[in-house]
Amino acid sequence: MAGQLLDEIKNMGRYRRLSPERLKQLAEVATRLRTIDLFDSLTNEQVAHIAERGRIVKYLAGDLVIRKGDTDQTFYVIVSGQVRVWDKQADGMVRLLNYHTTGDFFGELAILNDTPRSANVDVVSELIRMIMAQRAYEVNSRAIKAGDEMLSVSSRLGS
Repeated sequence: MAGQLLDEIKNMGRYRRLSPERLKQLAEVATRLRTIDLFDSLTNEQVAHIAERGRIVKYLAGDLVIRKGDTDQTFYVIVSGQVRVWDKQADGMVRLLNYHTTGDFFGELAILNDTPRSANVDVVSELIRMIMAQRAYEVNSRAIKAGDEMLSVSSRLGS
């Protein structure tokens, strides 16, 4: 699939001037995104557009990805691996809130509500994730027809 997508991306006007290495990277990221349900309804051009604006980052088990109270405005898509969402209560006890795995996304609450991070997120199993800054998230969310799904997830997490 990556080869086929690479050929298609090469023929898209906006990517014709990219180096062969950058085209290959873009196709690899787009191919990974194609396996995630959130991006099912998008065209290959829309997925390439998202892949171009995101970056892939790898974390090891135990790494802290988000700290409660942080004010960054970043949206994350899990390409592979698993994270744990948790909070430390006033009495010092840790409260497990959720797990997210391959194909899931997180970090939308801080963007949608314009608030600091409401929980900690750490890596359970080696994680590869795509990071999109708020501006890329805003642009891409217009292209993603699954916006209602994100809002539904956010409301479930917020309650």
